[in-house]
Amino acid sequence: PGVPHELKTMLNEQIIPIIAESIPNDVITDITRLQVFGLGESSLQKIIDQQLSDWPTEIELGFRAGMPLLEVKLTINTSQGLALKSLWQKKLTDVIGDHLIAEIQGKPKSIADHLLNQMQKNNLKVTTAESCTGGLIASKLTEVSGSSISFEAGFVTYSNEMKTAMLDVPARLFEQDGAVSKAVVIAMAKGSLIKSNADLTIAVSGVAGPNGGSDDKPVGTVWFAWGSLDDIQTQCLLLPYKRIYFQQLVSAIGIDFLRRYQKKITTIPNYVIERAFSNP
Repeated sequence: PGVPHELKTMLNEQIIPIIAESIPNDVITDITRLQVFGLGESSLQKIIDQQLSDWPTEIELGFRAGMPLLEVKLTINTSQGLALKSLWQKKLTDVIGDHLIAEIQGKPKSIADHLLNQMQKNNLKVTTAESCTGGLIASKLTEVSGSSISFEAGFVTYSNEMKTAMLDVPARLFEQDGAVSKAVVIAMAKGSLIKSNADLTIAVSGVAGPNGGSDDKPVGTVWFAWGSLDDIQTQCLLLPYKRIYFQQLVSAIGIDFLRRYQKKITTIPNYVIERAFSNP
């Protein structure tokens, strides 16, 4: 049994030609994919509705939510849409701003992959000093094939004692400021750069939860320090999420801070505007 020979002939000689005649001659398929970090789907859709309310129907706009990157897809099926593409893609990327990671072809790349590509082009090496993420940032970096070109060492210093032993963080800082503090992550960052002889670093210390929070440092508090030995930048955020999601998000934000630093981006990302936390 199978498809009768007569049906195959009918399909090729009658059905397919009829379908082909009903398809417009100007039908094309043009797909553009953009990777975005720091703007969620609902936030970006709201911005587009407000700033690009006359978005053309000839260009279909779609989103594929992911962690940590959001993929924005522009699909065009007509020559009219193709003629509009350049103008409206420019308008869209202007709205996305520095949250745009890249336009991609083929398999999506991770945010760590994009960072390491930049570092390799600039002949730079990176290191990490992690507490609350337990080595997850280093793991994300080393998932990328060829990462050893730019990454030689990372430090997981979960306890205060190991922060002092491995990164030379002064013990007095823990009593004065606490482990989750600006002073400690700066010391972690500098220690990691000195120990590894890397060019750039990202250091993090936070309260991953669900236990361990306090009134002045609630669960989700996290300090970041990143940059070079003579230019360390810092930021405190409040990310009150479940432990695993917190760690994933902190890792992605840390990598994005380095991406922005390398590219000399000075605008404030959306996640800092929404989640900045005042903590000594």
